[in-house]
Amino acid sequence: MSWNTFKANLLPKFESKTFGGSIEEFALAFVDEYDACLKRGGDLLNGVPIGKGNKKLFVIILTLLLKKTQKNGGTKIDLLDALGPAVMAYWMGARMAPMPNPTINPTGWPGTIPAPGSISNIMVNPILLAADAAAQKVLKPQVDFNKKIKTKEYGELTLKEIIEGILKKKYPSSLLTEQEIFDAFVEMQDFKSIKIPSPNLVLNPGTWTKLPIFPNMDSNMFLDTFILCAKIHLFTVGGIFLLFSQYPPPAPPAPSVLQWSGYSVSD
Repeated sequence: MSWNTFKANLLPKFESKTFGGSIEEFALAFVDEYDACLKRGGDLLNGVPIGKGNKKLFVIILTLLLKKTQKNGGTKIDLLDALGPAVMAYWMGARMAPMPNPTINPTGWPGTIPAPGSISNIMVNPILLAADAAAQKVLKPQVDFNKKIKTKEYGELTLKEIIEGILKKKYPSSLLTEQEIFDAFVEMQDFKSIKIPSPNLVLNPGTWTKLPIFPNMDSNMFLDTFILCAKIHLFTVGGIFLLFSQYPPPAPPAPSVLQWSGYSVSD
């Protein structure tokens, strides 16, 4: 019930015009649902789900393309065209969750497909795992959330106060149309997301194939078409798992690379 859940969560917002013409609010809601949907799936090799997608870049690309369309009178690009590069951007620099997936491989490492040349996988490469964990600890937001911004309706507020106010519905999401506030909002959401140390990398963001659809105002048809395009796209993504594997004796355990290609999410 993953793609069905994705559609069930977004369709009422489309039909009730929840976004109110706000490109920023639409982009944030769409990527949240897309990200949640993908985390209920897994790669075609060992069923490992994505750990952290590039939500920040997805939102930036989508808003830029839609604003460009708006500026050009809406004649240059349609929504599916804009979503293609945004979806691919989500996969750029993304990380997969740690192996093994306990749901797919309840017996642990013995149930995983061995890296080429090895007889079994033992663990995630410990050196790279430690390095990734250390790198995440020193990451800091690139925005000064204590910076004060003057707003017409609410006076002078810090970026943090504005963002928290939007999340709590104290302030309207229309404030996101201010570029500095929008950038800070995206940065805070990205920084607050759960970071799981994992050296398992997505190297191929895939290829987006847009299916033909006649211009219409049918939200149901649009979401069905997007889901079909997204499913096709997922077959084109790929990456690597960086592991430690056991090779045929007398060789000792050693670092290994296990490639994967294709990703699937159930209906």
